[in-house]
Amino acid sequence: MEAAKHRRIEKALARVQLHVETYLARAYELRDRAVSLTQTVFPEEPQLGALKKPEKRAACIERLARKDQRFAVALDELLGLLDDDTLLRNTHTHTNYVALRLFTSENNFDPQDTWDHLKDRPQAPVFRRLLRRAIQKVAVQYAVRIQGICKAGWTLADSADRMIRAAPR
Repeated sequence: MEAAKHRRIEKALARVQLHVETYLARAYELRDRAVSLTQTVFPEEPQLGALKKPEKRAACIERLARKDQRFAVALDELLGLLDDDTLLRNTHTHTNYVALRLFTSENNFDPQDTWDHLKDRPQAPVFRRLLRRAIQKVAVQYAVRIQGICKAGWTLADSADRMIRAAPR
């Protein structure tokens, strides 16, 4: 029975890491697609690549807002929600995308290494519960984050659709 619990924890850690890595790749792609959509909707607008840089974004958003406030607000919100994720993705190599860390009040550590060290010791059940709670917390945080990204993405897509349909042919 303990061996099955060990395998479940190891699989859960691997799944969390895989899902976070996949999410970060998709967030990066979504940012690029939002900028590409903006270039399609506003082909006359110069230097839209600056939208990818948070420190240069405000001027672009301001120019776009003069043309379509709803689109500009949705784009700014979406890109703002993705900023931390794209920064995180850019700071890691492709071979070691995400290194999970478990933060406690005293320290932070690699949960897989710690699990490997503790799994056959008396502290294993306590650590297993700690890991389970941490994994659930991460899942909830990303679910909330993804809901906001989806809402902003749909608002941006609706705005672009409205503008494209209204454009003279």
